[in-house]
Amino acid sequence: MKWKEFGTDIAEGNELRPLKSPSSIFIDNDDDKTIYIVDSENDRIIKWKLNEHYDETLAGGNGKGKQMNQLIYPKDVIIDRENDSFIISDYGNKR
Repeated sequence: MKWKEFGTDIAEGNELRPLKSPSSIFIDNDDDKTIYIVDSENDRIIKWKLNEHYDETLAGGNGKGKQMNQLIYPKDVIIDRENDSFIISDYGNKR
């Protein structure tokens, strides 16, 4: 196997909220090469598309909490294209 010599740095997050303790990634090859990053200590899941300069918050990002728009230390994410949904392991909320 031969690796590409150059890559794209996406691990910094955006300028306002850099990644803090990312715990996992999910690479979706079915669409436009999207990477989903679990940013545990920022309590959010971000979505980053190949050749884009900015990420998008997919879930969380509203501070720690128990509301449906909040996460506490998420650990993993799975994208289910067949059912057009995603599954998040929200460790701090035990859900």
